[in-house]
Amino acid sequence: YVSLYVLWSYCIGYIHPLPFCGLTSGVVSVIVHMVTLWFQFPLKDRVDKTFRKRLIAYCLYHVWFAATALQFHGVSTLFTILSSSSQWTLAFVLPMVREFNDWILGKLVFKAAGANKFSAKFHLSCSLGWSYALFLVIVIGSKATEITSYIVLGVDFLVNIYLCLKIIRLNRKCENEMGNASEIKVAKDDTLQSLVLNETVEFYVPLAYCVTFILAYYGPNAKLLGNIRNDYWDYHMVDDIIRHICATLKMFTIDFASVVISSILLWKYCNINLFKAHCEMLKQFWVIMIWIFGFHLATVCIICPSYILSLIHISEPTRRYAISYA
Repeated sequence: YVSLYVLWSYCIGYIHPLPFCGLTSGVVSVIVHMVTLWFQFPLKDRVDKTFRKRLIAYCLYHVWFAATALQFHGVSTLFTILSSSSQWTLAFVLPMVREFNDWILGKLVFKAAGANKFSAKFHLSCSLGWSYALFLVIVIGSKATEITSYIVLGVDFLVNIYLCLKIIRLNRKCENEMGNASEIKVAKDDTLQSLVLNETVEFYVPLAYCVTFILAYYGPNAKLLGNIRNDYWDYHMVDDIIRHICATLKMFTIDFASVVISSILLWKYCNINLFKAHCEMLKQFWVIMIWIFGFHLATVCIICPSYILSLIHISEPTRRYAISYA
């Protein structure tokens, strides 16, 4: 970040801050933070093998999670590079990127926790799920073609239906195989929690995004916000907000259909109330969910620098409009 500051302010002569440096400085700051955290612990703890392994896993978890922003940025760049006729192939890349990160981060978070604790996995799933869902919303509303959007949402819909059918299958095994009933029940409960979390995140993210986007679009600083009413650098100004919001709400509509279908199937074949399971999850993890949701909405750089939706103060001489504090 210091090198970027020197290049921008002293070599080029522009006034701080440097635009689009949030992702770069963010990843670097996470690494510096983890190194600093390492030396905050006493030497006697760091030389302990068990503690050292857990601390290393914790640091690697945060570094890798920060690196997921770079992965999303790379995928978002492909949406721009590829032609509209071949863009649909990315719809099958996105789930693989998410599952790969979930697999890597899952192993790290369990090592950091010292056991396969569901609370640790829940924090990971909630954070990664929110980031992924927000990325989908932004891409669908900005870059993806109509065909690509429907394929992306269709794949996501099928994933949720697969989880629902898996719960039904595990429930039948739990009833028929009494010897392994406890293990199967644990697997069923974990799958149910994953389904509820997926549906919850994909339900709230489009609505939260639409509300914040409308506030930004009609706010006093709309001409300063990239991808709102600002089209300089690599931004794309939104001319038709109704079309943009309708494209975003596709995700909400399809996920709502997934919720209805899953609720009916689970109630009919497993006697599981999906809404009750959702309430129980909120009762147990509402603090974590509120913190993660609020963090991702308020963060300065969301997912990638091409889709910044924040009140970044662009200083002179690059600032074109005065900032309003009304």
